[in-house]
Amino acid sequence: PVAFDPNLRPALWSDLDDAKNTILRAFPFTDILKLSEEEFSFLTGQSPSQTAVRQFCSSYPVQALLLTKGPKGCSVFSGGHTVELPAYPAKTIDTTAAGDAFTGAFLCRLAELNKPINACTKDDLLLLARFANAAGGLTTAKKGAISALPTRMEVDRALQKNDSLRL
Repeated sequence: PVAFDPNLRPALWSDLDDAKNTILRAFPFTDILKLSEEEFSFLTGQSPSQTAVRQFCSSYPVQALLLTKGPKGCSVFSGGHTVELPAYPAKTIDTTAAGDAFTGAFLCRLAELNKPINACTKDDLLLLARFANAAGGLTTAKKGAISALPTRMEVDRALQKNDSLRL
C-alpha cells in the first residue's frame, strides 16, 4: 500500500496553486492519505465536515483518510466506517512531528494486523487510531522532531495507563 502525508509547508512553495495541483496529482496512487484539517481545507476549499469528507473520498480511490485535528483529536474514514477520537491527553510543548508520529504509528499497527486497510473493521480502525493518536500526543509533550518521537514501549505504556484509551 502507498501512504501519503503531503505535510504542506506553504513557505516552501512559490505558488500555492502549484502546490495544490502537485499534491492532488498523487491521490490516484494513494491508498492511505493523512491530512490535517488545514490541509483538507486547502485542498478542497471546504471544512472537513462529514459531507465534505464523503464527497472527497468518492472523488479519489483513497482507501483510508486519516484526518488529524490537533487538540480536537482525529478521524479515520475507511470502508464506510468512521472513527472519531478526542486528542490524546498531553501537556503540549511542541507540535513538531506529531503528524509524522501519528502516521508512522498508524502504519506500524496496520502492518501488525497483517491485513489490507480496506479489510479493516471499525474495531480495527479504532485500535489503529488509538495507537496513532497516543503516539502523536506523546510527541507533542517533548521538544523537537526525531528526538520527540516515542518508542513503541512508551506508546503501549501510555495506552495502558489511560483507561479512556484502552480497548
